[in-house]
Amino acid sequence: MTNRLMPLVAICVVGFGFAYSQESGKENAKSAIKGLAINQIVPCPFYPFITHGSQKDRIRCVINEKAREKLLLIFIQSESVPDFLPESLVALDANLSKVPDPLKAVGSALVVWVNPEIKSIVQDDEKRVKVVEGLRSAIPEGKLQRIVLGVDDPLDLAEYNLSKDSQIVVASVDRMNVVAMKVFKEGEANQKSLTDILLGMAAGNSGK
Repeated sequence: MTNRLMPLVAICVVGFGFAYSQESGKENAKSAIKGLAINQIVPCPFYPFITHGSQKDRIRCVINEKAREKLLLIFIQSESVPDFLPESLVALDANLSKVPDPLKAVGSALVVWVNPEIKSIVQDDEKRVKVVEGLRSAIPEGKLQRIVLGVDDPLDLAEYNLSKDSQIVVASVDRMNVVAMKVFKEGEANQKSLTDILLGMAAGNSGK
């Protein structure tokens, strides 16, 4: 499995570098801030293992594939899927499905479950399979059309500087630039608060 995944990662690096460099030239003056932050381009490519949809069971650099779009980038940091997450994502997906042009409005989302049990998304096959099964159990396939779900390891996202006490991080991204963010610490989010933030940021709100 590992050997088959490596060529995909290499292709993704090249593709991201081209798209990323086009945007980064505009943002050099802002590069002092490290990590995921408002008014910055996304820090670097990352490669989640996709769990749902047509690209499932592959490592994909989805953020690069959507480099020209407006989307929500959502990170879940926990050992298990929050109980309220599925309903919130179903509500968001229904909203995103109404957007005809993702170049003009937020029309998709990438949700990444960052699981500390996985040390390497490429090499830890046994742990990855266990985590993927957990996500598919919580969110059955076919439920979401505009949302890509995946799992990743913390090391792959080290450049994003996700705070260890943040359970959910939601970023609104417009052509690789972060335009709004909301961070939920452990215990702060529930089904209503998360859904309200997701729908609000999809509509262009700041997330505050």
